[in-house]
Amino acid sequence: MNKTDIIFRKAVADDAGFISKAMLAALGVGDFLSAPKKDLEVIEEIVKRNDTLYSYENVLVAEVDGKCAGCMIAYDGGRYPGMREVTFKLLKDELDMDYAQMPDETHEGEYYMDSLAVSPEFRKRGIGKSLMMKSLELGKSIGFTQASLLVLATDQGLQRLYKSCGFEPVGLQDCFGKKYLRMVASLKF
Repeated sequence: MNKTDIIFRKAVADDAGFISKAMLAALGVGDFLSAPKKDLEVIEEIVKRNDTLYSYENVLVAEVDGKCAGCMIAYDGGRYPGMREVTFKLLKDELDMDYAQMPDETHEGEYYMDSLAVSPEFRKRGIGKSLMMKSLELGKSIGFTQASLLVLATDQGLQRLYKSCGFEPVGLQDCFGKKYLRMVASLKF
């Protein structure tokens, strides 16, 4: 497979099932193959909304041979507070996941790369890096000059991937009960 075999497109509501699996995998709640059914159903409803962090409207999908291979959830950090309130309330009410005390992941002026996930059958083919680069291009095209993300502090592999995409570490942050490395990238390329 080469990069021309990957088709990038904005997600549509019908992609909610795939995005839900990807989102749960990125958060470490199950994976593409074994996420709990109730969790998937709730997350799918969250993905179908337009006012949540994980809305399909915030997703870039990579397709290979007509199949969803991976996706990137990214959005304007200035929209984070409102979307966070809606998303975290739904997660608490429906799945008893309480993240109310968690610090903000992003802020105004940043293009926030929330979640990147590639389906197991398509890993090790450059799809993750391609999704990241395409998302950075999208952020730049809509006027952002900086992108940010969080990556588990212990995940050296993903840190290397993000560094290869232009991200640099700027500090540690507690989120979802774990230590994350905050990384930023300039979009002035």
